[in-house]
Amino acid sequence: MQKKNKFPPGFAVAAVGLSGILFMTGCAGEYDVLDKVADSTTVGESITDKINDMVSDQSQNVTYICKRMKALSGETETEEDTEKPEYNPETYADTSKADISKFKAKKVSVSDDEVDDYIKSLMREARIYGDETDAIDDECIAHVAYVKTDTDTKEEIQNLSNMEWSFDSSFFPEEVSKKLIGCKVGDNIKVKCSGCEYDITVNDINSVSITNMTVFTLTSGQYMKASNYRTFVKNYLYNQKVLNANEDSIDKLCKSVSVTGYPEDVLSYDIQQKFMYYYQLTGASSPDDEAFKTYIKENLGCKTTKEFTTKIQKEVEQSLDDEIKILALAKKYNLWLDDDKLAAEVMQNTTEYSSAEDYYAACSKSYARYFISKLNLAKEIQKNEERIEGAG
Repeated sequence: MQKKNKFPPGFAVAAVGLSGILFMTGCAGEYDVLDKVADSTTVGESITDKINDMVSDQSQNVTYICKRMKALSGETETEEDTEKPEYNPETYADTSKADISKFKAKKVSVSDDEVDDYIKSLMREARIYGDETDAIDDECIAHVAYVKTDTDTKEEIQNLSNMEWSFDSSFFPEEVSKKLIGCKVGDNIKVKCSGCEYDITVNDINSVSITNMTVFTLTSGQYMKASNYRTFVKNYLYNQKVLNANEDSIDKLCKSVSVTGYPEDVLSYDIQQKFMYYYQLTGASSPDDEAFKTYIKENLGCKTTKEFTTKIQKEVEQSLDDEIKILALAKKYNLWLDDDKLAAEVMQNTTEYSSAEDYYAACSKSYARYFISKLNLAKEIQKNEERIEGAG
């Protein structure tokens, strides 16, 4: 069983050169693998197993070193190089005390009105609308001309000839937007609000109606029929509700799982990503840059790089701890998906991306696996409740 290892405090010098990388991964000053095995006090483990374990660990470190050397030398990394290393979560977690069958869930449902409201919100956000309509309501999109002036000085503040407006936009104060409800094309209103006068003329009004054409446009051709897209959105919203409804049960289930160690290459990768994030945020190229030191002191309360490294390591370990538990539980309950099924599940649970590859590029494949595993655990708990009620 692997124990949790402290990440070297010298990690922060990883961006400096090869020696820094070696120290970062714990390989600097390593003595021979066989010496390490001979020094081991582990009981009940064969010498062969010990050697295999150590070779596996160091192979992961070497792989990570090669990736970092590519980055530092300016060599273009492949997609495989930049991905988070994969690992078997069951190696690092004990799920023997976990019992998903004891958790129950409340009934969850999604109405047709909820589906339509959600689709219309996406359409308004994307500024996709249907045919012209007679009067403004709280769902339509209109184009208006308006002049905003100071009530006291009569000074003109803003003048636009054809601005796009919807009720849920924040361009006008709500009091002003309410006065537009019921207006028709060509109507003019004058509203005084918060020390200003709004002189507004309605140019045109378009409905936000869910049709085959608007759905086709909204989904960039992924869906040609509104009925099929409604089915997709209903399933999407249902999954979101199931996940939210069972968050507490999943947290309790995770507490019954013990994390026995961390995959070192994944730990290294996650910490490296944290450092790169703060480097990019501050424009720094090393932990010695004043911009970096000032930022971590003022925003994170870290007076030294060592304090920052310790803080980051704890954050990464906490996050990885949660990830390992969720993935190990997915393995335990046969909810682990191969790459093809994972991609299919991702596309059933996003309205923002047109392909799984786009989702991975924006959020990472490792996050997708974590999210889908957690969702499937929630759905499994939901099925427990349905079986219990059906049996009654």
